[in-house]
Amino acid sequence: MCRSRSQCSWLVVIGFAVVGFAAPAHGGLNESLSNLVTKHLRKAAEKEIPVEVQNPSFKGTVSAVEPKKHLEVTIDDFRLANDTIRFSVHISARTKVAGELNEPGGKTDASAIIDINASCDVEISISAEGDQIFGKGVVSDLDADFKVLELTPANLDGGTGLMTTVVNTVFKAKKKKIVEDLNAQYEKFEIEIE
Repeated sequence: MCRSRSQCSWLVVIGFAVVGFAAPAHGGLNESLSNLVTKHLRKAAEKEIPVEVQNPSFKGTVSAVEPKKHLEVTIDDFRLANDTIRFSVHISARTKVAGELNEPGGKTDASAIIDINASCDVEISISAEGDQIFGKGVVSDLDADFKVLELTPANLDGGTGLMTTVVNTVFKAKKKKIVEDLNAQYEKFEIEIE
């Protein structure tokens, strides 16, 4: 099972969709899956998630900004062969990062509004044990682009342009580790059929 239900919830949605659409992939299936996953993630995105930062200079939360308006999921290239589901996912979302920045002169409340466009290739291996169906997901590739739209306090050095460059540079430098950490979170999970 996944470490928490929310960690694998999007994989479970895909699992339900596969069972519900057990037909060869076609253009309508990609669109149906995109709509299903978008609806599920918009609902889940209304919760704030604590940011776990390895650098002690910032502690805060990440939350979706108007997920019904700014969160969209597109699934492409859906393939089901033997016991494996493969697909590409593109997610665009607007997020707010807010918290406390530890600076040499003391702590400062800080926040940023960031647009994220991410794409990943996902593979889910399906297995059966008795009457139970299980999945194990792996992200094989991940790409993302971040754009900082607003920054508070506004007088942070370099403003939104510099922060956009910094965030994208850090992502690229840590991409391999991010994919490894993401895959380490996902353990075998049960696909519950009701």
